[in-house]
Amino acid sequence: DNGNTIWHNVPYICDVTTIRIQRPTYAQREYYNGHKKYHTVDFHCTHSGTGRLYSTVGPIAGSHNDIQAAKESLLYSHRDTYLAPGHAALADLAYHGIGDPFLCRISYQEHYTHEEQTYNICHSRARVISENWYGRFKIYWTYWTKPWAMKLDDIGIAFRSLAIITNIIITIQ
Repeated sequence: DNGNTIWHNVPYICDVTTIRIQRPTYAQREYYNGHKKYHTVDFHCTHSGTGRLYSTVGPIAGSHNDIQAAKESLLYSHRDTYLAPGHAALADLAYHGIGDPFLCRISYQEHYTHEEQTYNICHSRARVISENWYGRFKIYWTYWTKPWAMKLDDIGIAFRSLAIITNIIITIQ
């Protein structure tokens, strides 16, 4: 991605996207997402500063939270390979408490200083890059919004394949 970074020391944005699936024949409880109230798989995605998907981990059973998904990523387990010293990846509040290398916005305070408010605004504006990618993905591939169509067997390879094509479309536009 030609070294495009979000901030001077933040080359990546991380997030988890949830895909609704058919109720599996086996391990129904493991794939049931209590937050969404249906069966899902999750993909931990790492985006570059240009908005393209850089890396993905999944499918991960929907009963797992974002922290469990993040801990399965190479960015977390091999951070020295993927991040220069002092660099981090932006993440939402679901990553709060996991620590290095994920950089979350400042939260859970009654009052914020001007610097903290400015940081939170910049953090949110930068994270929109990943949210826009998910929006494009779901617009280009409306099949993914139909839970009756999503079977567990081939969802991982299908997601990765369509992610590559989405990146190509973003690059061409």
